[in-house]
Amino acid sequence: MTEADLLIRGGYVALPGKMARVDLVVAGGKIAALAPGLELPPSAVHAVLEASGLLILPGAIDAAVRFLPATVETRITPTSIGAAFAAGGGTLYADLPGGRNLPVFDPEGFERKKAFLLAHSRTDFALWAGISGSTAHLKQMEALRDLGIVGFHAVLAPAERDGLPPVAARLLLKAMKMAARLGLPVHLHPEAGVPELPQSGSGGPRAAFLLCRPEKAETEAVRIALDLAGEAGCALFLSPLTLPASLALVEEARKKHPAPVVVTGAAAHHLLFSEEDGAAAEAAALKKEKEKAPPPGLLRGRPLPPLRPEAVRAAFLAAAVAGRIDLLGSGHAEAHGMQTAQNAFPALLTRSDLAPETGDGRARLADRFGTAAAALLGPGIAARKGSIAPGRDADLLFLDLDEAYRVDPAGLLYETHTPIGPSLYAGQIQGGRIVRVLQRGRTLFSNGRMAKIVKGREVCFIPRQES
Repeated sequence: MTEADLLIRGGYVALPGKMARVDLVVAGGKIAALAPGLELPPSAVHAVLEASGLLILPGAIDAAVRFLPATVETRITPTSIGAAFAAGGGTLYADLPGGRNLPVFDPEGFERKKAFLLAHSRTDFALWAGISGSTAHLKQMEALRDLGIVGFHAVLAPAERDGLPPVAARLLLKAMKMAARLGLPVHLHPEAGVPELPQSGSGGPRAAFLLCRPEKAETEAVRIALDLAGEAGCALFLSPLTLPASLALVEEARKKHPAPVVVTGAAAHHLLFSEEDGAAAEAAALKKEKEKAPPPGLLRGRPLPPLRPEAVRAAFLAAAVAGRIDLLGSGHAEAHGMQTAQNAFPALLTRSDLAPETGDGRARLADRFGTAAAALLGPGIAARKGSIAPGRDADLLFLDLDEAYRVDPAGLLYETHTPIGPSLYAGQIQGGRIVRVLQRGRTLFSNGRMAKIVKGREVCFIPRQES
């Protein structure tokens, strides 16, 4: 064995599909070996990390997030993008395109956004490209594929969403056929027939927000998406879903037509918080700040799609426990004020229903934001990320289940300079704490703090294709 950078001893490690007590050797940023009771001579290892009493899991992969604010006018602190994500165990995210802030519809837009994130992101990243209402952009899809995007993203809503224009069904079908020919998935936001912003009405802004986003808006979007994908023959990623009925539609479609592949995803907050929780969080934020109404576009406790009533939420969580949802993510969306990246994965990993204390349930849960997410994003990512195995990047999170704590807003690492209210997770008790995160063997986060940046060695853009 060549000289090792790091020997990690004594941890309880999530291997593909199972938990095992093994030691890890990291060399050149990759897992070089794993086995129980590894012993290396002191001269052969640079550092030893004692992990007794800790769970070690693959760094989380978030397959669809929006880390950029809605507009370019919002100031970004250098190297702040993804800091909270890293503190929450994340090591790679796939950023969705926005229409106003660094849009990705052509190679020039791709290069601008890639350069921006290489300068500002704290973790590795991948990129989705957008499908717009312009036929000119369709001609750029193959060039974007060759640059390494993971797939194409579109919205079904009739109004602009996150700066992305609505796409007519005819044009969307044409784009999906092109995506199928290029071998790339299409990610569709599952809302149809709703306006972009809530309208005033009886019951106040929140009631209007919910009235114009009924459950039918999601199930109708899922039906449309499944029909289009079936006709186009392209792989489909539907996320974030919020309803058991949406899962049932997908399952029915899979039985009738096993191909093309349909992947389902959910955001942690749709599993863990109800509309009642969201309303309480919004009311508390408004009371604390003495505001009569939330700032336009920054809606506290109002993700898209919205949180659901408690009975629906509980049924959706039960579906996740039963393994009916393929991928789990944070649902972080800076443009909507949904600051969830720091607490989503710890919250999921410390729930006894999703991750039982005994057995291999926690490893199987980690697969849903590890190997399954990497597989969706492409062979170039799956070859490096998402699991703890020899030859893979040493992207690791260390979880201490003996450190339950209450989420303190003062300890959150979101650094956008906009008047967004507190995270939905603020004040919640989490049953364990992420105490360390490694990216390619280097510490990103430890003991509540981000590590010092090593210029030129910090971040990589990871393309879909294998190099």
